[in-house]
Amino acid sequence: MKKILLLFSISFILIGCSNNDEVNVIVNDNNNIEPIKEEKIEEEKIDIGMYLYTGSGRDLIDNYETDFILNQDLVSIEVYNTTISSLSNAKQKDLWYQYYDQYKSLNPKIAYHIKFSTTDSGIIDKTIYSPSDTEDIYDYMQIYLYDDINQEDNTFYIHISEDEFNDNTILSSIKLTGSTKTDNINSDIELGAFMYTDINTDYYDTNNKYSVIISRK
Repeated sequence: MKKILLLFSISFILIGCSNNDEVNVIVNDNNNIEPIKEEKIEEEKIDIGMYLYTGSGRDLIDNYETDFILNQDLVSIEVYNTTISSLSNAKQKDLWYQYYDQYKSLNPKIAYHIKFSTTDSGIIDKTIYSPSDTEDIYDYMQIYLYDDINQEDNTFYIHISEDEFNDNTILSSIKLTGSTKTDNINSDIELGAFMYTDINTDYYDTNNKYSVIISRK
């Protein structure tokens, strides 16, 4: 009789959970039902910082003030796997590998995130993995992504297009340029960068991120 009651109880619990996430159960020595606890895989810590090139070096920044003007660049920012306050004036590619090599085995990628409020469309909150992710907010902000690493030295290159984007692309820098509806932005701009090893990682899911607040002068 006890076995029948136990089977009935387990069936009831599983049926009751059928409309929710799948639940695994075990029966311990005392015939008590316990959930199986799945171990959470801890995220590998990856340093990341956002830097402004000054001509004589690169400075880690957390805020920046600039004009928001149509077709005028607001800011260009470089990303490195460090949070040292100042970096040298060395070649960008050399600096990149200097700090990236310690994480090379993880093969992490760079993505970006932008958030701001507008007078006509509410809050824009966008994660950017590739150039195509910038298209639907182009009227508010022109966003250009650059792979400064996979380029031949002393050659001219422009921002990455979606057609050029591939598994080897390193989005090592980003530029914001004013657009036709930039005047409709009525808040600061939060610009973030993050490192990921899983394409399903979102900006809000990871601790491997850094952000800069861009304010209107």
